Amino acid sequence: MKKIFLTVGLIFGGLVTSAQTTSVTATITDSDSQTWNNGTWTAVLMNIANPNGPYYLDGVQLTAAQLQKSGSMSSSGVITGTFYDTVNHSTPNGSVYLFTLCPNASAPCVSNIGASPTGSSINLSTTLSANLAGPRFAATGANKFGYLDAEINPTPVSGGVYYNVTTGLQRIWSGAAWSNNGSGAGGPPTGAAGGDLSGTYPNPGVAKVNGGAIPLSKTVVGTNSSGQIVDAGAATLANNTTGNAATATLAATVTSVAGATGLTSGQVTTALGFTPALTQIEKTTISGASTTSVTFSSIPQTFGSLSLTINGATSDAAFATPIFCSFNGDTTSGDYAGYYLVSGFSNGTGSSTASSSGLALGVVASASSSGGADANGTITLNISNYTNASFYKALQSLSVYPNSATFGQNNNYLVGGTWKGTSGSPTAITSITCADTGGGYFLAGTTFTLYGIL
Repeated sequence: MKKIFLTVGLIFGGLVTSAQTTSVTATITDSDSQTWNNGTWTAVLMNIANPNGPYYLDGVQLTAAQLQKSGSMSSSGVITGTFYDTVNHSTPNGSVYLFTLCPNASAPCVSNIGASPTGSSINLSTTLSANLAGPRFAATGANKFGYLDAEINPTPVSGGVYYNVTTGLQRIWSGAAWSNNGSGAGGPPTGAAGGDLSGTYPNPGVAKVNGGAIPLSKTVVGTNSSGQIVDAGAATLANNTTGNAATATLAATVTSVAGATGLTSGQVTTALGFTPALTQIEKTTISGASTTSVTFSSIPQTFGSLSLTINGATSDAAFATPIFCSFNGDTTSGDYAGYYLVSGFSNGTGSSTASSSGLALGVVASASSSGGADANGTITLNISNYTNASFYKALQSLSVYPNSATFGQNNNYLVGGTWKGTSGSPTAITSITCADTGGGYFLAGTTFTLYGIL
C-alpha cells in the first residue's frame, strides 16, 4: 500500500497546477491608437543574468518547449493565454517573459518587451503597449499592407498603393490625399503558388528559374545546353569552359576578391540587384593619445535604424569606466534616462547615469585590465526609428569588457535607455557623440563604426 501512495505522489508532483499559472489578457495598441488586429506574438521565458537556465517551476525543471509560447491576436488585437507565474513559482528569480509582437502589416516585429505574469489572472495591456510605435512601411505596391494611411512612410509618389487590412480595400495616393482604389481590388495574394514558385502566397519560395531547377548548397555559375541551372561541381561545367559558363555574366560591381589575378582588393558592394541590409555609413579609427570623444555628424535620414559599434579600450585607471553617448549635441542630463543590468563575473542592476555628456551606454576595456594595453572591449548600440520626429528614441546597448586584471573575469553590460530629444522635444537623430569621461582617452586602434539598417 505504501508503494502505491508513493507512486501516485510522484506522478502528481510533476504536474503543473493552476496555482502555478496566470491567465493573461492584453489588448495591443500602438502609438497611432490602432489595435494590432490579427497580428501574431511569441513569448520566451528568459532570465537576463542567466539566459541559458536551467529554469524551474516550483523545483521541477522546465523543458525548452515549455519556455516558449506563441499565438495570434484576435480581430480586435487581443492576446489571451496561460503563462507560468514568474514572480511566485519560477526560478531563477527575476525571470520574465520576453514578448515579440508582430502587426498585420508590412513592417518589422517588435521584440524584447518584458512582462511578469503573476496571480491567477492579469491584464498586460499597458505593459505590452507602452512605447509601442505604430508600424511604418512604404506604399510601393499591392503586396504592401497595413491598418492605416498614417502608417505609410515615406510619402509615396503619386500612384503609390497599399492594401488596407482594416477596410479590405486597396488605397492609392493622388499626390495630395489617399482614396480607395476601386471596390476592393488588390491586397496580399493567397493560395498555392505555381510556375517557378513553390509554397503558398503571400510568401512563396523560388523553386526554379525559367523552368530550370536550382541546385541546393552549391555555387551556381551558369546553365547547360539543356537550359538547366547547374553548379560548379557538375561535369558539364568542368573548369568553367563547357555549356554556357563561358558566356555567363555576373550582374555585380566587384571591387575586391582576395587571391584572384587581375582583380583589386576591395568590397563586393552589389550583386544581382541585392543591397545589403546593413550599410556602413562611417568608420573612425583612433590614432595618437589624445582623443576623448568621437562625433558622427550629418547622419543620413534614409535608413530605418542605426547601429553603432565601438571596439577597443581607454587609458582610464578604472577597470570599468562607462562610455557616454549624446545626440544632436544635447547636453541636458534630464533629457536622458536608462537602466542597466550587469551579468558575468559580477552582477548588478540600477539606473544608468545621465550627465551633460549624455547617457552611460556601455563599457570598454581600460589599460589597467587584463593584458594592459592589449585588453579589448566592445559596445553595440542600436537605435530604432531614429528619423521619427514624433517619439522619444529608444536606446539598446550591449557591451562586453574585462572586469579586472585577472584574465577571464569578463562582464556583460546591458542598457535600455531613452532620449527625449533636445530640450525634451522629440526630434530625428542627426548626430551622435560618444565620450570617455574617466579622465583618460581612447587608445590608438579603437574603432567607431556607424551602420544604417534598412
